Parts: sequence; structure tokens; C-alpha cells
Amino acid sequence: MKDDRAERLRENRELPPFFAALGMTVEEIGTERVVVRMDVPEAFYTPYGAIHGGVVAALMDTVGGMVVATHLTPYDRTATHSFNINYTSFVREKSCRCIGRLLAMARNVATVEIEVVREDGALAAKALGAFGIFRNKNRDPED
Repeated sequence: MKDDRAERLRENRELPPFFAALGMTVEEIGTERVVVRMDVPEAFYTPYGAIHGGVVAALMDTVGGMVVATHLTPYDRTATHSFNINYTSFVREKSCRCIGRLLAMARNVATVEIEVVREDGALAAKALGAFGIFRNKNRDPED
């Protein structure tokens, strides 16, 4: 992992402000996988008692970006190019976990597999994402 990137992500120093607003907490972060728990605020449940799919998508997209970020220098950035989610079951519990794994990484794009599991361990959603990598050409060549 480049620099202390994982530590900065774990401490929420490089995460978007909505991370805390959606109840997300980093449980595990490394070059092999990222695990984020989401304790969902009541405002994000549908009238039918399930977590809104858009909130699940935000969780998955964020974790995908975190997976890629652990492989970048502090000067580089990533952004979602494409993202395909298959929802397999509702999440009605108060929390869920999202696990992201790097599948492939080239110079300018990374492919990530992301899953959301319910408290009972059942799969709730699975996604495959392509994330662009934007290298800062002005960084110090020693990095």
C-alpha cells in the first residue's frame, strides 16, 4: 500500500462527508480487501422497511473506490467509470457489510468486485465496477 493511505482512509481523512452521514464505518482495509459496515439511519429505509437501493449503491460505489485507492499514491485519484449492481435480497436489518476486492488493475483502470451482505450473512447485492485511475503527473518522481 502506498504511503499511509489505508490509515488515512481508516481514520476518515480521505472519505467523503456523506460516509459518516450514511452510518459507514471502516472495519478492515488492506490491499486484498476492504470491509465497511453501514449502520443505516432510519431516513434511508423505504416505506416497505428495506434499505433504499440507492443507499446500498452509494455504499458499494464508495467501497469500490476505497479498494482502488489503497493501490494508489496520495497524489493519484480514482473515479467510477461504470458500475453494475444485481440486487439479490432486501436488507431490512439495521446494518449490513460491504466487501470489496480488487480483480484487476492496469495503469488507468481497475476492476473491482463488491458485495453487500446482511447481518445473517445472506447476499443482498453484488456489483462489478470499473474505476478510472488518474495519475498526478506533477508528483515527485521519488514517490
